[in-house]
Amino acid sequence: MTCRKQVSGVLLSAGASSRMGECKPLLPWGEVTLIEAVTAELLRVEFCELVVVLGREADRVSVLLEQMADARIKIARNRDYARGVASSLQAGLAACSPTSEAAAVLLADQPTVGHALVDRVIDAWLAGDREAARPVYTGGEGDPVPGQRVPGHPVLLGRSLWPSVAALSGEQGARELFAADPSLLLELELEGPPPPDIDSHDDYLAALADMVDAGDLKKEPRMG
Repeated sequence: MTCRKQVSGVLLSAGASSRMGECKPLLPWGEVTLIEAVTAELLRVEFCELVVVLGREADRVSVLLEQMADARIKIARNRDYARGVASSLQAGLAACSPTSEAAAVLLADQPTVGHALVDRVIDAWLAGDREAARPVYTGGEGDPVPGQRVPGHPVLLGRSLWPSVAALSGEQGARELFAADPSLLLELELEGPPPPDIDSHDDYLAALADMVDAGDLKKEPRMG
């Protein structure tokens, strides 16, 4: 029977950061960088390993991860990261331990996805009978699109689905698998908006301000 210690974390951090204009993992986030903050939060999950997929500025980012000195961190380099997210997902799964029975896929530009949510998705998957699981956000009061259901991360993929991921290309992700066969998926419904992505510089500044206001960052980083 699969347990938490047979679940790998796969953190996708290999994008080109084209809209940001600079390497997102290296952005200041409080007293550390974005990639260090996200990685530290995910290491609070009882993963058997945390595979971090790197692309742009992989050498600089890997130095930061190695300095964290956690044996569960495993670096996977995707030299084809410009081809799209499918290549990074494939690189992450390929780097997972052969004893891993599932992978929880997360995005490095979603720093407000906390360990508690990851644990809830893993627990829901372990208790269910589906090959995959993910949270879905149903909105709340003030939602500009009432009733809209927005899928989020982590996306937990049982090992039986990994060969199907190998057939994806470009910007295709696990959503394509679920669209083809919805019965694969268990959805954990959560009320409220989904955690924001940091795609642009404005997104970054807004996310920083929100985290400082909430007391989750000690201070805003010095810019420039």
